[in-house]
Amino acid sequence: MCNYSDFVWNKGKRAGVKKGKAEDLVNLMDSLKLSIEQAMNSLKIPESEWEEYRKLVAELEAHPAG
Repeated sequence: MCNYSDFVWNKGKRAGVKKGKAEDLVNLMDSLKLSIEQAMNSLKIPESEWEEYRKLVAELEAHPAG
């Protein structure tokens, strides 16, 4: 049986993976001058997830690290 700490850890892990992909999208867009759609296609992100990644990318661009 799954316990709550496993649930929280897995949820955090998924969020971290999504943030990493969003960072990859920003890097592709910057380095290769791709549109966000081209970058998402390059990473084979399903169209059903595009809106979520658009929001994540917008957050990263509004608050760049470093």
